[in-house]
Amino acid sequence: MKRTILLCLMGTALTAPAFAQSVQDGQSGDGLDDIIVTAQKRAEGLSDVPISISAVSGKLLESYGQTSLEQLSYSVPNLKITQTAIANRIAIRGIASGDNKGFEQSVAMFVDGVYYGRDQLSRLPLVDLERVEVLRGPQPTLFGNNAIAGAVNMVTRRPTSELEASLSGLYEFNHQEAQLTGVISGPVADGVGARLVGYYRHMDGFFRNTQTRREEPNLREAFVRGIVDFDRGGPARASLKLEYADFRTRGQPREAFGATGTYSAIFTGPLAVDTVEDYVKADGGYVSDNRVLNAVLNTEFDVGEHVLTSVTGYVDYRTRETVDVDFTELALLDGTTQGEDYAQFSQELRLTSPGGEKFDYIAGVYYQHSRLDADDQVRFNRTFLGFGPPFNAIGDTSNERVYAQKSDLFSAFAQGKLELARSLRLTAGARFNHERKSGARTLVINRGAANLFPLPVVLGTFRALNIEAHQISGRFRQSWLDPMANLQFDASDALMVYVSFARGTKAGALTFGPTRGRIRRRWRGPGRSSSTVNGRTI
Repeated sequence: MKRTILLCLMGTALTAPAFAQSVQDGQSGDGLDDIIVTAQKRAEGLSDVPISISAVSGKLLESYGQTSLEQLSYSVPNLKITQTAIANRIAIRGIASGDNKGFEQSVAMFVDGVYYGRDQLSRLPLVDLERVEVLRGPQPTLFGNNAIAGAVNMVTRRPTSELEASLSGLYEFNHQEAQLTGVISGPVADGVGARLVGYYRHMDGFFRNTQTRREEPNLREAFVRGIVDFDRGGPARASLKLEYADFRTRGQPREAFGATGTYSAIFTGPLAVDTVEDYVKADGGYVSDNRVLNAVLNTEFDVGEHVLTSVTGYVDYRTRETVDVDFTELALLDGTTQGEDYAQFSQELRLTSPGGEKFDYIAGVYYQHSRLDADDQVRFNRTFLGFGPPFNAIGDTSNERVYAQKSDLFSAFAQGKLELARSLRLTAGARFNHERKSGARTLVINRGAANLFPLPVVLGTFRALNIEAHQISGRFRQSWLDPMANLQFDASDALMVYVSFARGTKAGALTFGPTRGRIRRRWRGPGRSSSTVNGRTI
């Protein structure tokens, strides 16, 4: 488990830059009070929230042509999203997770109140959003564990009270990029509104791969979302959202620009790596296919002047990728594959006070069950057979890892804000978490028909590379409490100053790594700050 503690002194002013902020429709737009966010699970003016936050409106995303979180990160301070050939990383203020599949991201993502903890979900297209809120620093109470670096809160647009329809598209000639978005929204019956969104994008790319004979990255994204709101004016309201995305990528926008390390020592003369930066490359290619399905049922009940909210979420995704790991024209590590199948069910219940009182509070409970099946296969092609020892012993071989993990998380949280004086407010809260995790992994080493080396020689060569055939499993339980507190003071009508303390915790995980011919198993619990172990891990 990984913990982060933040103590800061911050201020917000009406004269702050507003490049990443939005003004709600129908409001004056003459100050930050007009910007409404839900960073504390209730609608508040941005200048009243004692959190370092950037709020980006959906209209601004559309005007910039930003269709992914990676593109959004270019214009939001301290947010960085990196897509590599084997993983995706989300970082706030430089804090991020590694590529270990057993761990969730250190930046918690939420879409309409549902937790998206896996790095692959950061690649979802951003379509028809009301706003994106980026919260910097630990957010332990209302956003839960794994938000040690911060949180990204995405809110989709809701059905409108009047019938609306739009169709927009663009075409870019240089890269042959086409994008089409259609929206229809409005009432369908008394107290029932609906919104349907469809999106399609295609791009040929701007790198020429002479080996695959195509322009890269070649993208195709398809997305559909349907939302139905029920509100007949009674004490109960409900909203149901269904969403499906299918997006694929062929190739990545990268080329070798310097032969270093092993490349410079081996690939010389006729095997030299092409390092000319000319948007032309030659490698075995990259293929990524992703499908994501999610559903959210949000229900609100009026309990006197309080509101009881139920958020039920289901997330399911499948990804398959093939990578040329050496990124060269030579057939060395071509055909390396990896895949993930993930399913998550979550249920949150929270009670919210009316707001605007001397003492306001939010309290609730949360349950989440998730299942992950991950596999990868690293292929050492026949080209290695022509190398000198010991590398020739791994020619025409592969090692395949299969990992399965299950998790059950239970949480209870509460946060209250007390008005000590007209311009002075104290907020304090805590979240208790209890999690059970189990995992198992198998690693198998395979020889192809062209590899004639004795099996002990092949296994010994892999052992020297810290790769050992094995079967291993484990489980653990852990509990932790994360507190937070902040004191905010209105220095003037235009300036609010606050001091904040928060402790965030990153959930533990099972990590497996071979050491000197043996398999070592660890779980990361309270007080540990590292999320990797020596050797090859999951």
